[in-house]
Amino acid sequence: MGALDFLKDIQGKVIDSDTYQLLERNFQMRAENNQILSEKVNLLQQTVDSQKKRIAELEEDNANLKGLLDGIKRDEEFRIYKGMALKKKSNGKFSEQPYCPNCNSVMGIIEGFIATCEACGHALTLDNERLHEIVKRLDENPE
Repeated sequence: MGALDFLKDIQGKVIDSDTYQLLERNFQMRAENNQILSEKVNLLQQTVDSQKKRIAELEEDNANLKGLLDGIKRDEEFRIYKGMALKKKSNGKFSEQPYCPNCNSVMGIIEGFIATCEACGHALTLDNERLHEIVKRLDENPE
């Protein structure tokens, strides 16, 4: 039973006409107010949903940008040469320890010519070049 039904039920029983009209207007205003509040709730919910979607988009963009930044930092820190990454030391020279270009793990050297990564299985042959010769050449020509 709604408020207006309640009013119709009590009309003429206990209250006078003026009081009835006042109560009726009060209940109508409450119904209108509830309708307006309901519309505001729906609008706010739409805004919240829109903001959640935008936050998710921004978080994804942020993650992508962090990935790009990590790649740029890695490019500044490492130099890829013939399938291996050589790390630049703080003095600007390159380390003789090769790193995997795929996962940045330290690579092991077998018999001075074969470098392997235990973490991901990447392997390469240095083609008759010694690692110290490669590093010396890169130190002389860092670009």
